[in-house]
Amino acid sequence: PNKLFEAMMLAKPIVVAERTHADALVRRHGCGLVVPYGDWDALEAALATLATEPALCRQLGSAGRAAYEALYNWELMASRLLALYAELGAAKMR
Repeated sequence: PNKLFEAMMLAKPIVVAERTHADALVRRHGCGLVVPYGDWDALEAALATLATEPALCRQLGSAGRAAYEALYNWELMASRLLALYAELGAAKMR
């Protein structure tokens, strides 16, 4: 979910739909709001909440940025990706 990680990197709250995998990350890190998939009223309410509650936006954004720095920043992800490639290469050689 690139947009989720971009929002986390930029310390911006995000709204995601339930049952999209991104919802689990948003809930785990407390970095946004989750709405039922296809529920336009819930989406509108979530956007209205973010528009009218700047303190909540800062809180959600800060939580997302902290999670990004600790778990998803590019240096960490690059090292994980290289380790995976090395593991795949070693498995192929067996």
